[in-house]
Amino acid sequence: MKFDMHFHSTLSDGRNTPNEILENIGDSGLSLVALTDHDTISGDEFVSEVKQSGIHSNPAVEISAMDYELGKSLHLTCYAQQFEQEVYDILNNTVAKKREMILAQVSKLAHNGFIIDGEELYDYFEKGGRDINTLNKFNIAEYLFQNLENEKIIPTLVGENFSLEGFYLNFLKEGGKYYEKYGERIDEYEPSIEVCGAMAQVNNAILAIAHPQFSFSRFGIHTFQDDILPRYVDAGINAIEVHSKTPKSWLNAIYEAKKKYNLILTAGSDNHGLGHSDSKHTLLGEINPYLSEEQQEEILREYMRFLER
Repeated sequence: MKFDMHFHSTLSDGRNTPNEILENIGDSGLSLVALTDHDTISGDEFVSEVKQSGIHSNPAVEISAMDYELGKSLHLTCYAQQFEQEVYDILNNTVAKKREMILAQVSKLAHNGFIIDGEELYDYFEKGGRDINTLNKFNIAEYLFQNLENEKIIPTLVGENFSLEGFYLNFLKEGGKYYEKYGERIDEYEPSIEVCGAMAQVNNAILAIAHPQFSFSRFGIHTFQDDILPRYVDAGINAIEVHSKTPKSWLNAIYEAKKKYNLILTAGSDNHGLGHSDSKHTLLGEINPYLSEEQQEEILREYMRFLER
C-alpha cells in the first residue's frame, strides 16, 4: 500500500509541474495522493486527472498559520472534498501580504547596501518556472547570492562572511544576529490556529499539524504533548502528520495523542521534486519506515472515511 498526503509542485516551492507529477504517479502504485502546495489549493483539474488514473485524490493545501500566543509560525495541511470561497480569500490574503513582505525586505536590504531589486527578483524566479506568489525569505537570500558582489559586501557591513544559509539565518530570519537591522516582518499576515480550526470545521476538513518533529523540535516532545497540543485541539485542529522522517520517539507521541484526543493521522513525504530527497523531504510516496502495514491501512481508511462523511 502506497499513498502520499503531502507533497509540492511548482505552484509553490516544488521542482515539478502538476502535469509532470501526474505523468509520474500513473504507474507509481499509489492508491491516494493529495497535492499540498503552500497557500494554494490543488485545483479541480489536478484532482480530476488523478482520479482518471484510478487513484484517489481530493483538494488540499498547506496553510501558513501562526500560533500568536506562542509567537510561532507553523504549517497545517488541510484536506476537504471542497473548499468554500472564504478559504480562498484567507489564502489569497496570506499570499498578498507575503508579497508585500518580500518587497519590503528587498527594499530594506537595498537601503542597507546590498545590490538587489524587487521586480528583478520576481522576474528571475518567474522565468525559472516558480510561482512568484509563493516566494519566501530564503528565496531572497538565494537571489541575492546570485550576484557575487553581494558576498563581498557582507563582510564590509558586519565584519564577517556568511554562506547563503548563514545569511538567511542571521539576516532574514527572526531572532538572527543581524535581523534587527536587516530583517523585515509584517505582523499578523498569517491566519491564527483558531481561524484555521474554525475554517476546517465549516469545510468538514482534516486539519493536520505538518511535520511536528521539525516544527516543534526546539520545544521537545513533552512540551508539545502537554502544553501545545491541547490548545491546538481546542482550536479545532483534528489531525497530526506522520512525516516520512518522523523518528520513533515522535511517532510514539503522535499515537498517544491520537488515542487521547481521537485525532486523525495523515502521512506524507513532503516531497519537493521527483527523484529528490534530503534530510527533511523524501521521495514521492515514501512512507515512514516505522509504520506497520496495519497502521498504514488504518491511516488511509480513517482519512477517506472522514472526507466521505
